[in-house]
Amino acid sequence: MRRAALKFSQELDRIAFSDPCCKVLTNAFARYALSGEEIKSALRMQMDHPVLWEDSMRKLLTDGIDLFIEVGPGEVLKGLLRRIDRRASVLGMENSEDLERIEDYGS
Repeated sequence: MRRAALKFSQELDRIAFSDPCCKVLTNAFARYALSGEEIKSALRMQMDHPVLWEDSMRKLLTDGIDLFIEVGPGEVLKGLLRRIDRRASVLGMENSEDLERIEDYGS
């Protein structure tokens, strides 16, 4: 992974990241990135370092986030999140019909 991480880092250097206009929680640090450079740093880190997924989910839950969307097939992340907090709502999105259902959620 080290070689892939180095190549990825070189590619990131070619990209200018803007500061976020919304909250971006990084799995690399389990905290919000306040600048484009912090986002870039987090992307570098998660290539060959453990991600802090559970810490990130706990941070979101503590901050009052109670609806999560799992993109892709299966429900692995839903199961992991429900182990942390059974009250968390998780919607799955695998196709365009799911996207429409999510768009209508809560309206």
